[in-house]
Amino acid sequence: MNTKKEQKKKYVTQYKELNKILNEWDFLGVVDKDNQDEYTDLIELILSGLRKSKHPKDLYSTIVDFVTKNYGIVPNGAHEYSEKIWIWAKGDNRKAYYTMLKKPPEQIIDKEYNPSKNPGQMPFPEILIIITGFSEFDGVLLNGYSKEGYPAGDSWQKTVSEIKRQAKIDYKKYLVNKWEEISTNVTRDEKSILSYILSRLKS
Repeated sequence: MNTKKEQKKKYVTQYKELNKILNEWDFLGVVDKDNQDEYTDLIELILSGLRKSKHPKDLYSTIVDFVTKNYGIVPNGAHEYSEKIWIWAKGDNRKAYYTMLKKPPEQIIDKEYNPSKNPGQMPFPEILIIITGFSEFDGVLLNGYSKEGYPAGDSWQKTVSEIKRQAKIDYKKYLVNKWEEISTNVTRDEKSILSYILSRLKS
């Protein structure tokens, strides 16, 4: 059974680690070396929210409601950091997979695709990423990207097998590789997953 001393030590550790995450988020843009405690009023709220929440979406709502009421803004990055805080507290049960598609000949002209130069258009998805366990979804998300990292569509299914089956139907002629599971140490967020894949393609 935990003693009061052990409980206090655990709380202090949680407080410091959570404060570090909130300072990294810094949705007000005010954190610097002399201001490291701007968001301490959120810490107790979040720790309480983690105990009461059954899903990351619940924690997201708790944080956004508090910030909107007390800071007068809807914080950018709330989904990403609610997910990050949830994983910090509960552990990461997500998985991610990716595969490559061969760009069809008629899409080769998109090699220099740039959203600012091609408004209203979307590049061909040369990279497909499957992500499970994201807070906004109870199922499985598939995102497409160009090799330059530009978004190229998304879809959703209930299971990994269903989303793989759908991808095979949609892109049968263009699938190049088998699905490869991505190591769990890089599946912290979608941005890091994409960065990991792009770095592998360049190596």
